[in-house]
Amino acid sequence: RQANFNDIVRDANQEGDITVVVGRDLTVAGGTTPNVDTQTIYGAFAQIGHGGPAAIGNLLGNITVLVKRDVSVINGSEMSDGTITITPLNNYAMIGNGDNVRILPPLSGSSLFRSEASGFRFGDIVLAAGRSGYFDGALVGHADPATSNQTTTGRNQVAVSRLNPFFGGVGYLTAVNGTVFSSGGDGSEQMEFYIPARSNNRMDATTRINEGSATFATAPANFAAPFNQANGIYAGRADEVYLTPDLWWDQTGLAASGGFSGAGLFPTDALSGQGGALALVNEPGGLTNLDSLVAGALGSSAPVYRNNNGVSGAGLYTIYYDATEFVKTTFPTQPTDPTIPDPNIVFNFDGLLFVDSFDAFDRIKEEEEEERRRRAGEGLQGETYYVFDPETNRYSSYRIFGTPSWIEPFGPIEPIGTIGAINPL
Repeated sequence: RQANFNDIVRDANQEGDITVVVGRDLTVAGGTTPNVDTQTIYGAFAQIGHGGPAAIGNLLGNITVLVKRDVSVINGSEMSDGTITITPLNNYAMIGNGDNVRILPPLSGSSLFRSEASGFRFGDIVLAAGRSGYFDGALVGHADPATSNQTTTGRNQVAVSRLNPFFGGVGYLTAVNGTVFSSGGDGSEQMEFYIPARSNNRMDATTRINEGSATFATAPANFAAPFNQANGIYAGRADEVYLTPDLWWDQTGLAASGGFSGAGLFPTDALSGQGGALALVNEPGGLTNLDSLVAGALGSSAPVYRNNNGVSGAGLYTIYYDATEFVKTTFPTQPTDPTIPDPNIVFNFDGLLFVDSFDAFDRIKEEEEEERRRRAGEGLQGETYYVFDPETNRYSSYRIFGTPSWIEPFGPIEPIGTIGAINPL
């Protein structure tokens, strides 16, 4: 430590891309202590990126962090209004080139870090998680606009739920306790978030996005105002773009089960790219409206970037969501070939046909025959006729009245009388 309290490390140029691939969970956490005043720790920072406190030099290189499950970036113990310690502990956690040191004058010999790193900080940042991302007091970017005036450049992309980027995906983006997201050029370069739906966006009102003081306007409920589905990709707030699920790590082979080719898995090394494939959907979005899968890196399917949207501060960022309405979270049921039903079985009535006469019919016929004979000598006669109806399996009868032709002295004559109503027996 120099006597003039100057701990600068000069000529600390660093260059090269950094790629981190984690097959399960990743935690980047600053050091913690149970008591800031009696068990003080300084400078227990955690960082993925070039640089570090008080390093003077240009820091060049892209940073790619791919996590198959959950990623957490958590700031360590710091002083607060209730502590005696007034020197910043600088137990920060960040992903980016540079540092996130807090310097408060007057400096003293107890100050572990007495100078911020300086120099150009270049490089794109890609942070993608298969499930959730949790950021607590963290910095994702090359500098905090509230504390640093270093020159930065580079696009910054943060994505969660890449194992299921569609509406209904269970990955969340949580940012609390003053977490900062920043992109290059004081926010002039793109700051992008990829989240399945508003309900998966849990950035709180202490989060800053390319802002020195203005904080994030928390996301409304799914499809709540401001929202107009008729506007398609512009259906929501001015900081939102819809119908962009984008990068998908299809670990379960779901795409193939739905008849789609071109899917990809989470990468297994740092050399084979980001893995997966870009999911393109038709309106209103969701897995059930998947159109195709194409090769590409995170953000390649984004149709537009909505900079200076004015929602949270200047609005130097864009959030990409999937569906514009509540949709099914599965592929539509595929139609099946129609089943030709067997012909209806026709009941065989052959054994039930009415072929026998009953005693009652016989008696009636005998009585009617006797009556006919009795009336034959009296003049007008009546004859009874029987008709069998196979549909009802019943007999009907009718009678015709007149003089029998064999007793008419002058030959046959037309019967007289009327045909009575058909009366079922």
